[in-house]
Amino acid sequence: QPFINEVSGKVGPQEVEPLDSRPSAIGSIVGIAPFILYFAGAAMLAFGLVQALGGHYKEMAPGAISGICLLVVGWITSMVQGASRDRVLVIVVIGLFAVFFWAAFEQAGTALNLWADKTTNRFLTQPLPDATPYPTMEALPTVVPAVAGQEPVSSVFEMFMLKQNIAGEGGASSSFNPVPTAWFQSINALAIFLLAPFFAWLWLVWRISTPMKMALGIFLMGCAFFVMTAAGMAENQPCEAQLATFPATDGLRLDADGRIYVREESEKRLSGAKDPNASEEIAHAGRLIFANGKLKSTGVLPDIERDRLVAATAPVAFRAALVKARSALSEAKKSNSPLSFRLPLDESTTGFDLRYTGWNATRASYDSASRTLTITRELADQDIKALLVAAGDPAWRTALDTIMVESSRFRVSPWWLFFCYLLATLGELCLSPVGLSMTSKLAPAKYATVLMGMWLLVSAFGNYAAGALGELYSVVPPIPYFGYTGLTLAMAALVLLVIVRKVAAMMHGA
Repeated sequence: QPFINEVSGKVGPQEVEPLDSRPSAIGSIVGIAPFILYFAGAAMLAFGLVQALGGHYKEMAPGAISGICLLVVGWITSMVQGASRDRVLVIVVIGLFAVFFWAAFEQAGTALNLWADKTTNRFLTQPLPDATPYPTMEALPTVVPAVAGQEPVSSVFEMFMLKQNIAGEGGASSSFNPVPTAWFQSINALAIFLLAPFFAWLWLVWRISTPMKMALGIFLMGCAFFVMTAAGMAENQPCEAQLATFPATDGLRLDADGRIYVREESEKRLSGAKDPNASEEIAHAGRLIFANGKLKSTGVLPDIERDRLVAATAPVAFRAALVKARSALSEAKKSNSPLSFRLPLDESTTGFDLRYTGWNATRASYDSASRTLTITRELADQDIKALLVAAGDPAWRTALDTIMVESSRFRVSPWWLFFCYLLATLGELCLSPVGLSMTSKLAPAKYATVLMGMWLLVSAFGNYAAGALGELYSVVPPIPYFGYTGLTLAMAALVLLVIVRKVAAMMHGA
């Protein structure tokens, strides 16, 4: 009988006070909330319009979209009262904090992926081999004959088998050397698969509020970046190379502290003309310095940075000749003529080395006696840049090669990335699953669809912020890049922790 009374009391008719009639958890302040949202929305919308008028369409979109969203939310808050208004404001507040999380989490596809590719020792079952300044030589084209009697099903399964390394040595374990960069992205998916059941059980026994889960998720994301800060400290080791004089070229510039700036390879510069309006970017995030006849660097100098610095010193005459070669080869292909262009090098191009292109003999050849480069394929943009590296200043290139090879020993353990991704996944499991659920519970039924759509925009804003941060990775050293990101996340988590009780009260039991 007590059980029947209990159940009937819960499912039977009850007097429930309407949410609009309940007093707000923040008192009279809730009355000015719509005006604050209107003002913020109008300011963001105006910012977007100003950017559009200035032709900065990339910056216009987030300002305009966020401004419209804030205006819509302001209108919704003006249409509801009391506890309902509190709940809408909770969605806004939690959404703002969630942007911090997603802006950091989506670094997996930008900064963290570059770190895995260029700065992580991806040789798991053998010591890191000695680096070489030259790219891997292209394999000659081969035709693989079909195996007679091979079943289609077995050939499909062979796609998923581990392949031996190029040298054909080391057995199955050699397939892990080096580990593909993309494999690190799988840590998140695997960790979610393994840990999701644990978190489902954890939230049943540890019943903390949704804002507290959000704060915990943001804090764990900050811890992930603190791990990467420690990895940056392990990588930040010095090396140097002798260099008598700095190259005299408009593609490079030294500042008062000896830091090197490299000019963008604009269309004008690629054609052999000077372009003073081409943008400049600090080389190696300011960690490459020339002073007193020495080129000094800290951390791993990646091959793409070396290539950019060397290509900037390619002679003007060689650049102009490449433009003619590219045009001639393109015309030859259109007319179905044999693709072959002979490019004689003048005295300004010294130390030309075709090995820096990584091409095989079917694409190009160089006769050092006659100083003639013969190209037998069309030239794409990356081919032009490879040839610019081959024609760069030889002394400058040698110094950079020395630093690139020596600094490759500073590559750090893959365990740094493993624990970073693990902590990021723990944070995601704290924040992501409860976000949409929270919105569906808090949103007034009349505006639920609109507010749920806006919640999904939170991850879009986070992705935009992640892209903007990723653009800074090439100009900000790893330690401050990861450190400031982690510190920002920790501060956001702390602020949310301070207001978590008030935010939970504004949810009114949802």
